[in-house]
Amino acid sequence: MQEFVWSATNAIVAFILPPGVFIVLIGAGLFWGRKRVWGRWLAGLSLLLFLVSSLRVTGYTLWAPFEAQWPPISEQALEVVKAKAAAIVVLGGGRELGAIEY
Repeated sequence: MQEFVWSATNAIVAFILPPGVFIVLIGAGLFWGRKRVWGRWLAGLSLLLFLVSSLRVTGYTLWAPFEAQWPPISEQALEVVKAKAAAIVVLGGGRELGAIEY
């Protein structure tokens, strides 16, 4: 049961977040576009947003303010931080069902 809930949650998230939401909207627009003009507009606008969000320049434009806000650390500041370090933080991605977290 727990695996089904996990799979269902991930499937729902895949359709809500981009690019899944654009694909769902394109499909809905094509479905309703045969009879209604707004369906064709929905499909066209969703396709345009999908293509624009896939461009590299869009990604660079969205990431630029975050990268400029925190410049790289200098060599001298890095040495000070290394001397005071008390922990190692490991950042990972994903989840494993049934894993012992603590």
